[in-house]
Amino acid sequence: MPKPATESDDETVAVAAAESVEPKTGADAQQASNMGKAKVVKIAEQNAEDGQEPGSNGTISELQKKIIEQVEYYFGDINLPRDRFLQEELKKDSGWISLETMLKFNRLSRISSEIDVIAEALKHSKLMEVFEDGSKIRRNPEKPLPDNSLEYWQIVKLRTVYIKGFEQDTKLDEIMNFVKQYGKVENVMMRRLKTGTRAFKGSVFVTFRDQSAAEAFVKNENAQFNGNTLLKMMQ
Repeated sequence: MPKPATESDDETVAVAAAESVEPKTGADAQQASNMGKAKVVKIAEQNAEDGQEPGSNGTISELQKKIIEQVEYYFGDINLPRDRFLQEELKKDSGWISLETMLKFNRLSRISSEIDVIAEALKHSKLMEVFEDGSKIRRNPEKPLPDNSLEYWQIVKLRTVYIKGFEQDTKLDEIMNFVKQYGKVENVMMRRLKTGTRAFKGSVFVTFRDQSAAEAFVKNENAQFNGNTLLKMMQ
């Protein structure tokens, strides 16, 4: 059974892989056969004029935001090409993955373990689609992954910062909350020992959405974590 990617050829461990357990496999043949007949609950369009998230009153809850953020991370441009388990699952049912399977990922299940709650939240995502009965999700086919090429990853590298100086007991959420103060963040990779306890090494790679945000963060001398000065450099 394939497992989520763990970056075994490097010293880094992808957040989703490090925080997940091995999901169960097995395609639902009946759902697959009915795929062509089913209607899809399309993602809601965000109002470009006022920046309001879609919803009954133009807003979404904090819980829904957390769900969207976590699932969009799993299916995002950085993580999805590296996640071998999700890549295999995507081949089984035209890209659909059951929410029951997604709940095997610890970080998502800690946010919510209710399938209907997750499905409702993801109807507000610009990246994801929700199946008509709310049982499964997929990345919007109109938003394909970038080419998995050397050129693409070189561009990603220009937006990625190496940060060192965290205590070994620092939690992922603490790091994420810290770096998000300085710009939109697409990915956080905690560097861990390859063997033994796989303890956190105190350093991370953070990929910002914009190169300018990454460069500004590196230059920001006031960007300290819990009062500690960090070593920051472009990757």
